[in-house]
Amino acid sequence: VLLYLLGEVGVGILTGKFVGRYATVAAPAMMAAVALGLPGMVLNVRRILSGVVAAALACSAVFAFNNPRAANEDFRGAAAYLLARRATDETVLLVSGHFAPVFAYYYGPTGWAAIPDAPLLDVRNALDYASAAGALNQALEGKRGAWLLRWQDEVIDPTGVARELLRSQSVAFSPDAIVNTFAGLSIWHFRFNDAWRVLPDPVVLAEGQ
Repeated sequence: VLLYLLGEVGVGILTGKFVGRYATVAAPAMMAAVALGLPGMVLNVRRILSGVVAAALACSAVFAFNNPRAANEDFRGAAAYLLARRATDETVLLVSGHFAPVFAYYYGPTGWAAIPDAPLLDVRNALDYASAAGALNQALEGKRGAWLLRWQDEVIDPTGVARELLRSQSVAFSPDAIVNTFAGLSIWHFRFNDAWRVLPDPVVLAEGQ
């Protein structure tokens, strides 16, 4: 019908004999054809859009799966690594301590300590000298080394006070001995000069001093 109408219009333009009845006669049939084809056109457009969206989602999923920055934290791998290397005179320290349950699931119930020992990630638990020294003294009494397993420590230990206190007693400090080996985690190993020396309590100044 559309071709017929275009043909009639073309003849009218070329011959100068176009009259309104061409459109009048052809319009109802053309509109009927368009109306009958419209649902199919809409369905096809929806199918095309659905295909485009599905393809975009598939590409995003493949990219995320293969993107090392988007990988899940490898607590299983870190736990297996530490189990194979931790000496009997060493302790694993978890900073931040709120991931202790998932670590204990893979590692076991002993041989580690959560710093701080808190179930939730909370900026109010951020470490300072007093809290870090107290936790380290308790976890490392009689120990000659420690493995520091860090995750989300930028919230709990933003100044690195726990790391620096461990470093102060270690001659075998290996900075970033294992970094990004286990997605999202880093492990630092410390061997102390001797058995852990108890850190002193912080100096508290009297009011007005």
